[in-house]
Amino acid sequence: MRNLFIVFVLISSILSLNLYGQAADSLNPKKNFSQRVKDKHKRNLELYKAKKLKKKQLDIKRHQVHDTTRLNIIKIEPFLYVVGVINASYERKIGRAISLESRIDYIYKELLPSSLSCDELLVPFLDANYSIMPVKGFSVSIGPKLFLKGHKAMSGIYIQPLLMYKNYISNKYVFSRCGGQDEIQKKISIVGFKFLMGRQIIKKNNITVDLYIGLGARIKYYTTITSYSISYVFLDEYYYDYDNFTEDFTVRTAYDRVFQPFTFHIGIKIGFAF
Repeated sequence: MRNLFIVFVLISSILSLNLYGQAADSLNPKKNFSQRVKDKHKRNLELYKAKKLKKKQLDIKRHQVHDTTRLNIIKIEPFLYVVGVINASYERKIGRAISLESRIDYIYKELLPSSLSCDELLVPFLDANYSIMPVKGFSVSIGPKLFLKGHKAMSGIYIQPLLMYKNYISNKYVFSRCGGQDEIQKKISIVGFKFLMGRQIIKKNNITVDLYIGLGARIKYYTTITSYSISYVFLDEYYYDYDNFTEDFTVRTAYDRVFQPFTFHIGIKIGFAF
């Protein structure tokens, strides 16, 4: 009787295991339980690899947009060459989101007053006509670039305070005025401040594009050296006697200072990063 009971338990156990296996395999009759476990592990592994690859691709894309590997940029502002300014800028990364940019210019042309209008104006410094004159001089500027949140030096949106100094002297030229002419030479020194906002982009081939716009203020110091002067004799309210004149060969020097509270700046620089 005992032996029959043991045999009955064994047969029941085998039948129960068989029924469990059939129920487990009913979802995929072609695969057994262990195979499905292996397949699930394989799928999880593939999902993990795909997720890791996607993260790597996003990091590469982010690295291309906000480049952090290049430490130096040399740039020029090509449009200034047309108006008589040979320029070059150097930018150096000094922190995670900050760089320092300096610039030097050689100036060989400048817009200077060439004649004085005979009409009386109430607004100062608007009664003169201006012309492009040959000059010799230089300017220097320096200031940090502070890249905004989400952008790293040296690529992205930035703000930049700049200090600048400019100094040049003109060749001697004839300045026409009502009732006479002067042979003069201008010496000009400028001290100023700029506040710029811009966007700098670094391409895959290391070419950089820097677009900026901003405002500033400056003080101009004028020195006018008059080496020769001729004044015509005044006849009446509207006419001069150009046959009668007086000449003055005495060298005279005049000084003046002008404060310009608002100056506008816009430009584009092209460079190479390394």
